[in-house]
Amino acid sequence: LIKELIKLYIIFATIFFIGRLFFYLLNLERFSDITFSESMLTFIYGFRMDTIVISIILVIPTLILSLSPKLFSKSTSKILNTYILALLILAVFIECASFPFFAQYDLRPNYLFIEYLEYPKEVSSLLFKDYKLQFIAAFLIISLVVTLYIKSKFINFENVFQQSYLSRILMLLPILLVLFIGIRSSLGHRPVNISD
Repeated sequence: LIKELIKLYIIFATIFFIGRLFFYLLNLERFSDITFSESMLTFIYGFRMDTIVISIILVIPTLILSLSPKLFSKSTSKILNTYILALLILAVFIECASFPFFAQYDLRPNYLFIEYLEYPKEVSSLLFKDYKLQFIAAFLIISLVVTLYIKSKFINFENVFQQSYLSRILMLLPILLVLFIGIRSSLGHRPVNISD
């Protein structure tokens, strides 16, 4: 159970890291007035924020894998693979969409990004006209990620069901506690400030 969850963490953390690295490299001039070590805080704070998002993503697989009996291992694995694949596509899409959004509004996708989705026809025609190349690149990257995920078999949820049902249930509470700490991202009085 823990092994598959760690693998999921690594996959999402890698996607977010690659996106952040490209942002860093494309915006190096913004760091000209600070030292290199100070600019590395981008990755430290980013890793912290990514851990919050990934911890939220991992709650559902943790619950399902811990509580599902071995009898339903095949159907459970299919459901979870679909869930993870959908979130991977969303994560890669958001990372790809961040670059033109940042170029337009000088910040990463926020509430405006969601609000514009209320007008899909107008937005899609405008975006495809102005950002055709980015759309094609995003489609190719998403296709590559989906193909790698499906063909690599890096994640195999059926392996989890080799563990006894009792041991999976006993691990549920400690794992949820770790995820709660990851989501809260603080052991102090207040949780992390998401506006960071």
